Amino acid sequence: MTSYLARNELGYLLLSFEPALEHQLDHDHETPLNASFVLVERGGQVLLVFDNWRKHWELPGGGRDAGESPRSAAVRELAEETGVVTEELIFVGVSSYESPPDGLHERVAVYRTVLDPSGPDPVPLFQPDKEIGGTRWWDPASSREGVDPLDAMIIDLVLADPTAAPTPLDVTRGSYQAAADVYTQRSRPSGIGKLAIFLDRFAAFVAEGRVLEVGSGPGWDAAHLEDLGLTVQRTDITPAFVEMMRAEGHDAYLLDVRSDDLGGPWDGVLANAVLLHLNRAEFTVVLQRIAVAVRDGGIFAFTLKEGDGDSWSEDKLGSPRWFVYWREPAVRAELRAAGWTVISVDHHTGTRGDWLHILARR
Repeated sequence: MTSYLARNELGYLLLSFEPALEHQLDHDHETPLNASFVLVERGGQVLLVFDNWRKHWELPGGGRDAGESPRSAAVRELAEETGVVTEELIFVGVSSYESPPDGLHERVAVYRTVLDPSGPDPVPLFQPDKEIGGTRWWDPASSREGVDPLDAMIIDLVLADPTAAPTPLDVTRGSYQAAADVYTQRSRPSGIGKLAIFLDRFAAFVAEGRVLEVGSGPGWDAAHLEDLGLTVQRTDITPAFVEMMRAEGHDAYLLDVRSDDLGGPWDGVLANAVLLHLNRAEFTVVLQRIAVAVRDGGIFAFTLKEGDGDSWSEDKLGSPRWFVYWREPAVRAELRAAGWTVISVDHHTGTRGDWLHILARR
């Protein structure tokens, strides 16, 4: 007899809910991972949607599109089914199911987000459609009538262990920390090729000014700019890179561009292959924060991977890094909204994918 955690009136079984590594979800199990769910909390309540086909209340979520990551599917499905738009999702585990009548097995990625209860209700006026008949905030301590027992069990298990799993940026930073030497050995210094041309253009706009470099890594880009006459403040979110630069006699300090004081006003800011590790909401905030940190007329130079969606990769380091991909129109729109004037967006093909090289003026 099959053991299970919960069963609903339609015969679906919740077999297990277990921790997992988000970057290995498509590679660590023979059972396909076809969907993503999101547990949205606000003031002790959980957001549910009414499934018109199954006739019960359940967690928002749904199937993955072709080529879509579990995280991207969670963001999209949450917005489509509830109107809540956020990328501030924490991956909390994988639920496994057996479905009638054939006993097929499938897995679902489960994410969690906590919304501020002091603000207005983020769920807009909902327009029912053929799939979703309504939304509601549900107190797990109240009656469970009409709530899918499988999702109720997942909610209980997640809320019973509030310890947050690491975010994609946490995992990525950990990979850099553990493999800073490997990254240095397998990366190319910036003194040649298209990146050198990009840095030269940035330096020409800044002239002999002061530059904040976000994500200096081994410090090669800073050295290139210093050779051109600029004064560069080196920073990185990864302690191993900061220690590496200090060991070589450079002034460097830890900096999380999302939250730390950026100082300034700077004549220019450089972020080469850094902002591609931020989710889109963080990217928006960082563009605004950097705009405040530069003088009027200051220059911002950064690079992003070109493409759609997001993905995990163990390329180069042999350990997971999370990348968010961008297209030029979206980057231009984000810059305009943050008060930047775009100077140029150049497209380049690299050995590990396509890149955008962006210059903007405050």
